[in-house]
Amino acid sequence: MGPTLITLMTAPNPGAIAIVQLHGAGAAAMLRDLTATHDWPPGRVRFVSLAGIDDGCAVLLRDGSQGMAQIMPHGGLRVVQKLIDALVDRNCTYCNEMSTRELYPEATNDLEADMLAALARAASPAAIDLLLAQPDLWRNYGANRASEITDDQRDVIALRSQTLDRLIDAPCVVVVGRPNVGKSTLTNRLMGRSASLVADLPGTTRDWVGGLVELSPRPAVQNPESAVAVRWLDTPGLRDSDDPIEQRAIELARQVVGGADVLIAMRDADCDWPDPSGLPGAVDLHVVNKSDLSNARRDNDPADVLHISALTGEDLDELQGRILDRLALSEVSSASLWAFSPRLRDLIRTGDAAALCAYADL
Repeated sequence: MGPTLITLMTAPNPGAIAIVQLHGAGAAAMLRDLTATHDWPPGRVRFVSLAGIDDGCAVLLRDGSQGMAQIMPHGGLRVVQKLIDALVDRNCTYCNEMSTRELYPEATNDLEADMLAALARAASPAAIDLLLAQPDLWRNYGANRASEITDDQRDVIALRSQTLDRLIDAPCVVVVGRPNVGKSTLTNRLMGRSASLVADLPGTTRDWVGGLVELSPRPAVQNPESAVAVRWLDTPGLRDSDDPIEQRAIELARQVVGGADVLIAMRDADCDWPDPSGLPGAVDLHVVNKSDLSNARRDNDPADVLHISALTGEDLDELQGRILDRLALSEVSSASLWAFSPRLRDLIRTGDAAALCAYADL
């Protein structure tokens, strides 16, 4: 029997509840020893004394050679440390993180385990079918072909994978513009809730706000499984200000703008575009808001400027489509090879046929 391993599953910061996970063949026995409770049907949560250190919840998730249990004490740092020390004194071994095979023992090989881990992390619904298809796609690809793939083909897979990785870690979309052009109204409409303050006053949004927004490909489809999640950020109006608090908010906004995957500049009929000299990068999309009030073009408008109404929703489908075009995520194929894990990326880079064979259990 191997050692019983301990992993702290919550952040190493104070919190209401912490989760300490036991894994290995001795997980059930360790749980019985720590709690002095002997009846642990898998899946039943109990409120127990944890070796006199704290009272908290515990559950046996799996028994046997792939045993797994979770202990949930209060999240104070001292409580967590004393509990881990008590487990180490009982011959447990602390590890920073579990391997994906330990997290997903139901997987038949390392490739499937990494796929399940990526699935758990994926921000976008559009990632689900693509990831589920990958084990079969890589098995069909075959280990013998890995050694024959050309550098150009490797580059294609690597570039495609870099794009599809945005379905796991959501890309960043930032909206900039002068005060009161409707950035917050657009943000709230796409989020479906009031994430930004909306008022007819300059400087209403002092700091940047945002959250995850699910965008639909063009043409808009009523299929939530095809949605792509992005981190949508609404910045305060970029302008000069004598208010030191507002100056700090605007400076923070410029830092956020610099990390944008898609930068949207917005104006309305009364305000011009934001000063490009104040932006850290090139604008990807130009949007004129309040088309329900005025649709007038200006000489300094780009040829592909898009007129929308954040208030009524006019042409927001087109805006979503253009954003996904910029991210190269308008059309994603479930039949495409995706090197979604560090190990797959390394195997594609080296073309190691034997290692791919072992990884995918070919």
